[in-house]
Amino acid sequence: MSDPVISVRPTYYSGYAVARLVDVFIGIIEIGLALRFVLMLLGANATTPFVAWIYDSTQALVNPFEGIFGTPQGVLASFDFTTIVAIVAYAVLGWILLYVVSSINDTASKAIYGYK
Repeated sequence: MSDPVISVRPTYYSGYAVARLVDVFIGIIEIGLALRFVLMLLGANATTPFVAWIYDSTQALVNPFEGIFGTPQGVLASFDFTTIVAIVAYAVLGWILLYVVSSINDTASKAIYGYK
């Protein structure tokens, strides 16, 4: 005699959806800041529309970190420490948010389903 097949309907994991949104949002921020850093490092022409758009759209993300370190200026390019600090800070913020979402969901699962 064979074992009966038990059909289990998957439950919706809302914490997963929130974690994915946080991950995508932080990823977009990180890509924008990395692009800003590379463009500044290579000395991209800030008057071109694409470069100006990248600089303008990421300026608000970099503003909280302005003045922490100086920006060494080269002949054509600059190494922007402020953008590096912003990249690290937003990566850490994203990690903390994902940890919080995971913790909240684990606590809710334990309360609802009795998981240990």
